[in-house]
Amino acid sequence: MNQKPLTKRNVRRRTKELKKQIKKKTVITKKGKKIVYSVKLQFTPDHLKKRAQNYAKLVKKYARQFEIPSPLIFAVIHTESYFQPMAVSHANAHGLMQLVPTSGARDAYKKVYGKDKIVSP
Repeated sequence: MNQKPLTKRNVRRRTKELKKQIKKKTVITKKGKKIVYSVKLQFTPDHLKKRAQNYAKLVKKYARQFEIPSPLIFAVIHTESYFQPMAVSHANAHGLMQLVPTSGARDAYKKVYGKDKIVSP
């Protein structure tokens, strides 16, 4: 496990290392042959805790404001995105809580700001 800080130099070096580890596999599907690329990543044992800590202040603030138990918010974020803010699902759900811009995100915006708006991701 590499726990060096994210600098441009370290990212370039790690990218080169990861490229060497890419595995390529051909699979047969109904639409023909497809090539699947994969790479295994190792995370630090407490990576999830560290990612959750990045959002602790915001979660606690809005949990108090909207009277929602903060463990519930953390559980939703964990289940929906694994604390990855750039997560996008096949259903076009975005972000930590995986809200769809034209439905859940719209409802959330209306609840928070009191007006209707389709939120862009």
